Amino acid sequence: MKVKIDKNKNHTIEVSLINLSEPSRLTPAKSMYIVWMETDQKVIKNIGQIITDNGTFSKTLKAEFKTVTSFTPIKIFITA
Repeated sequence: MKVKIDKNKNHTIEVSLINLSEPSRLTPAKSMYIVWMETDQKVIKNIGQIITDNGTFSKTLKAEFKTVTSFTPIKIFITA
């Protein structure tokens, strides 16, 4: 994961994942992974869904996520 501040003082968040199982293979099965952020104000925000280039996970089980936010991230976590 990388977090950078741009010239507008926004935070760019990049997450790269490998060996992440298809959410449908979890018990119980899920349909997607969601990325969340805890802000410096102790607020939990949904910042997006993990999607690969073709819309599903690749055969190599790699995925990437990128977003920009005006909030300052303290923690980033993923749920199914």
